[in-house]
Amino acid sequence: MKLLASTFMAKLFLDTIGTLDPFVPGSVKLPAPRSYLATIILWGLLGMASAFGPGPAKVAGRLGLLTLTTSLVLGRSGQAAVQLVSFLNKAAAASAQGGAS
Repeated sequence: MKLLASTFMAKLFLDTIGTLDPFVPGSVKLPAPRSYLATIILWGLLGMASAFGPGPAKVAGRLGLLTLTTSLVLGRSGQAAVQLVSFLNKAAAASAQGGAS
């Protein structure tokens, strides 16, 4: 149950961070509450499944962890991480070209 609760809080954090863009003026505000609806419903269903005993609780916790990991890679925050890495690679390449001449 602790794993399920911690993955729920981490997913809410990722949902919030994934929608914020601090580099665009005026866009730093929290997302609408409806953007959290799918997360709340999924973890609510996992929480209900975990009430049936320790076995289903373990499976629900692992499914929550799998969903969090998938969201981290494929979700909005994952896309932001890919953009950040791409930017850093371009900056490093530009720095290497400037230092070589």
